[in-house]
Amino acid sequence: MLSYIATMDNSRAIKEICKQQSILILHELQEYIDLDKFIKETKINYNLLKFLVIDLECISNTDDEVISILYNFNKLYRKIRIILIVPNYDSRLGFLDKLIQNGFYNFIIINGQNKIESELLKCLSQEGKTMKDVQHFEVIEEIKEKSHYFKNLQIKIKEKLRRGDKERKVKQIKKPMEESRRNAPTQRCLFF
Repeated sequence: MLSYIATMDNSRAIKEICKQQSILILHELQEYIDLDKFIKETKINYNLLKFLVIDLECISNTDDEVISILYNFNKLYRKIRIILIVPNYDSRLGFLDKLIQNGFYNFIIINGQNKIESELLKCLSQEGKTMKDVQHFEVIEEIKEKSHYFKNLQIKIKEKLRRGDKERKVKQIKKPMEESRRNAPTQRCLFF
């Protein structure tokens, strides 16, 4: 059995896949909600569920709250596989990294409807997604951190070069002044 919270488009994809896989949908919701409130107040017997699909576009909680809620929910209901649909994953790499650290590997990145269906099939399979399936997100996060480091380094180098150029210009201005002083006639009188 499956329960889900999703947008209209993702809801259609979920229903289609469930029909193909002969998975019974126990509860469905297609509105913007607070996840904590939903889990506490919904009259679902979670012991009957095998899958809980959550589209993060429909959730009003922050990413940290979502992780905390899911972590606590997973402690209570270990048999339920939580599947997350994550929109705008470029801006949420930190969130995905925290999910992986907490043992949540069944998430779907939105890139188009076909992608959702194939990823959902993988998540609903016997073994679901494993650490091996989501390792590339850790690599992307690491690359972004390194590129950010190199950008900062590049900015610092440019600033130093600019300062160096200013110092060189000042030195170039001082040099002609010093040379003109050497060549200028002195007012000293030397007696032998």
